[in-house]
Amino acid sequence: MIKYLSDDTKYKNVTAKLKDKDVFFTRINVLYKSYGLNCDFLDIWYQSFNEDYVSLISRLDNQFILFLTENSNIQEIEEFLNVLGFSHLLFNEKYSLNFNFSMSETGLIMKREFINNNVKENNCIFTTVNEYKGVFNFFNNCNSTVVKIADYGYFATDLHSKVRVNCSKIYSLELEDKIVSCAIITGDEYSKIISPIATLPQYRNNDYAKSLLNNVKEDNLYLFCEDDLKECYTKMGFNIIGKWKEIHRWIFLI
Repeated sequence: MIKYLSDDTKYKNVTAKLKDKDVFFTRINVLYKSYGLNCDFLDIWYQSFNEDYVSLISRLDNQFILFLTENSNIQEIEEFLNVLGFSHLLFNEKYSLNFNFSMSETGLIMKREFINNNVKENNCIFTTVNEYKGVFNFFNNCNSTVVKIADYGYFATDLHSKVRVNCSKIYSLELEDKIVSCAIITGDEYSKIISPIATLPQYRNNDYAKSLLNNVKEDNLYLFCEDDLKECYTKMGFNIIGKWKEIHRWIFLI
């Protein structure tokens, strides 16, 4: 049975009893910590089975995230989402969900297992950043197909909401007072997720991203990436632990 979460006490009770919390739980939990249950654009539901809590579903605007377990009722979740409708749906690829009129993409979930200290020497300074406009401009100057942020207002509002509750931190590597590599780390007490990380094109192949992450002293550090970046992150000490899937869906009105 899927029910709506409307108060903090119930949310904390449900999440305390959920088993096998993973990075998808962390993504939902960060939304809860950042926005709460009383805002107009965030909704969270839970699914129960035999008096156990087995799933979480979040909706931020029309983008959904699923935290699923082996006891999740996938058919019920599919029917629920078909009724609500969605544009984007992110979940663990090992669980099979199917929808009509949709396209999907998959990638890797990787976890840092060790810090690779074999890094080229550099004169960069590792620091944290609190100036959002500079970070926004940096990522859009990286000419990356993976990292492209279209709207500064949304970016700054979302990032500030997470920073103020200590769910996000911005780390950078600076050379002569210029950011050459930057990462935003977002998470909770269970895991930290790199989203995103990039290096300016003219400074690539110098181990700057590796040096940046070596200075991030976080346990349970994860990232979501495309398959073709596996080798790059493996060299940084990350191992594959699973795959993510994102479904994009359009509803055609005739």
